[in-house]
Amino acid sequence: MLIQSRIMNKETTGSILKIGMIAFLMVMFMAVAASADVDSGSVEIVNESGANDIFDSIQAAINAAEDGDTIVVNEGTYKESLSITKEGLTIQGMDQDNVIIDASDKSGYAISVEASNVSLESFTLVGTGDQTHGYGIKVGPESNGILIYDISVKDSQRTAIDLHGVSDALVKDVHVFGVASGNGIAVTDSEDVVIDGAVTDSNAWGGIALYTSGNYVDAGIRNIAIINCLFSNEQNGIYLHDSADAGENAFVDISIIDNAFNNNSIQISTINKDKIPSYVSDINFNDLAEENTFDLSVVVLDEESKIKVPVIFSSIQDAIGAAEAGDTIEVSEGTYNDDLTIDKASLTIRSLSGPAETTIMGATVKVAADDVTIDGFTIDNEGGERVVGPGSTSNTTIKNNVLVNSMRGIQGDWYGIPADLTILNNVFKRSMGLLELRVCLIY
Repeated sequence: MLIQSRIMNKETTGSILKIGMIAFLMVMFMAVAASADVDSGSVEIVNESGANDIFDSIQAAINAAEDGDTIVVNEGTYKESLSITKEGLTIQGMDQDNVIIDASDKSGYAISVEASNVSLESFTLVGTGDQTHGYGIKVGPESNGILIYDISVKDSQRTAIDLHGVSDALVKDVHVFGVASGNGIAVTDSEDVVIDGAVTDSNAWGGIALYTSGNYVDAGIRNIAIINCLFSNEQNGIYLHDSADAGENAFVDISIIDNAFNNNSIQISTINKDKIPSYVSDINFNDLAEENTFDLSVVVLDEESKIKVPVIFSSIQDAIGAAEAGDTIEVSEGTYNDDLTIDKASLTIRSLSGPAETTIMGATVKVAADDVTIDGFTIDNEGGERVVGPGSTSNTTIKNNVLVNSMRGIQGDWYGIPADLTILNNVFKRSMGLLELRVCLIY
């Protein structure tokens, strides 16, 4: 296990906060490109006098380094946790896959950063087993000008990358997965942060979370960009949580663009301090739905076809639960695995792309409210007893659907006798069709 630290020219770091976020990112990437190669087998710090010192741990090199130094870490597994308190320090691994910092048998933070203009680059971090303080990379308050690049964090007990009270940071091309209790990436009370190209997978609470805590940046989040990221197998892809009840000031200038969401329970949401969906930001959810890619997308619309509930769901039933009487639930193309109980009056559930592109698999749809419309789905009952079962309701409309693989396509009195049932322009396949309908119109 070999480590080399070389003094780099950090003249630009003093002006980072003055020249703005874009210039900051350029400076940090230039520093990455300028790092010197290290021969395998050498572990050294090269200081201004040219003297070399040999170390067998990263923390030992950090302790001996001066502000502005670059520590280059050769391939190997380093069983340690790190504390960084020196300004302008760079920890640069030679290769993400083959430089492993293993803190699994340590307590506390795996890597703690309490300094500005720090860069962490190109290694894999295995988190600690500490269930209370076991964060992966923890960047503390007023640690500004942070670069976290080309890093994988796995098996962290708490959030893998946590920024709290930070200004000017870039988190780029990171892979965070397997967090036991927390998020892949969390940003709290911070401003001017870019998260670009992150991949999150199977973290307990979500992929990326933005929080207010009431301690920094006027109790809010400012100027955050989340771009080109992939979120998979998360409880929440992205969520914004106004824990401090900052209201309209909670989240300002938030950009979420060109991200992909796959197999998440909820794709994107904003919630208040009580964890109830609420508009606590200036985010336009209609824009979010158009500017990102979702394997599944279900939204609740108001009378003006604007997204009413600030959540992009993956489940039709979850959207029904969040809707109110008179709302419209719009379902984008995809295959959904939902049994549905529609218990809100005057609810319209419609597909955006029609039955050829929008399928509900294994479903039985129970209508338990008046004035419900179901429009534009393929509903595959997979050999069950009925596809749609209107109950003791009135003015149910079932139209433009393909109902397949069921003993009964529509059974009108299974849950009670419906009145004024309209069945319009539906196709029945591998089904006995219509049974036990009373007081209905069939077109």
